Amino acid sequence: EPGAAAPTPAPGEVAAAPTAAVPGEVAAAPAAAVPGEAATAPAAAVPVKPAEPEFIRANFRQGYKLYAQRSFTGAIEFFQEIEQDAKVRKPDQKKAGALAGAVGKFRDVFDNAQNAARARSGDAVQLLEQARKLDAQVNGTFQGELKRSLAEIFAARASAAFQSNNLKEAVDAARKAMVYNPGDNSAKFILERMESKVESLLAQGRSGKGKSAEGALKSVMALLPADDPRHQEARKRLNDLVAATAAEDDD
Repeated sequence: EPGAAAPTPAPGEVAAAPTAAVPGEVAAAPAAAVPGEAATAPAAAVPVKPAEPEFIRANFRQGYKLYAQRSFTGAIEFFQEIEQDAKVRKPDQKKAGALAGAVGKFRDVFDNAQNAARARSGDAVQLLEQARKLDAQVNGTFQGELKRSLAEIFAARASAAFQSNNLKEAVDAARKAMVYNPGDNSAKFILERMESKVESLLAQGRSGKGKSAEGALKSVMALLPADDPRHQEARKRLNDLVAATAAEDDD
């Protein structure tokens, strides 16, 4: 009948579609809100967060390869490209900039250091050490080469000092050479000759007396580290000689 409520569907049944309006009849208005009840507000739209850009991880391998090949300009340009690439992660951009700067500084110092080492000039050691520090800021590719150059310089100094009978300077330089390169044959040879010299001086101090023996013992002490047993023996023998000389003077 007109105005009657639609029947409720039984469980399991599909609800019937609403009856179409009969021509000439006025469509029913939507049900008015019940007095005292609040109208249901439409659901608020959830804001969509824009997707964050994805940054890529930089690969420095090609730059290191160019550096090892002494293509320093190529390595600098490679690292600078990474630094300026907006798609690369910020930490990698910063690292690439630092690498480009370190390679540039190393290139300038390395050339000067090599020339100074070949000429055995006075600033060779300082330049080579500076190059070592800069190389370590990249990846340490040239550490071995730089250390060998330093060892050669100190070995040459040791040989020259030994020839001039400046034994203290000779042994100090030879030991420094061995620190940089334990396999340096020139430094090894100097130290072996120094060992023979020490034994000769120690024998002279043991058997001799007076200023000659005292001088030999002082030379032994200067050539050997304080924890060496021969250094300690030479010091004791020297003290005994000095005490004996003083006793004779008193008599």
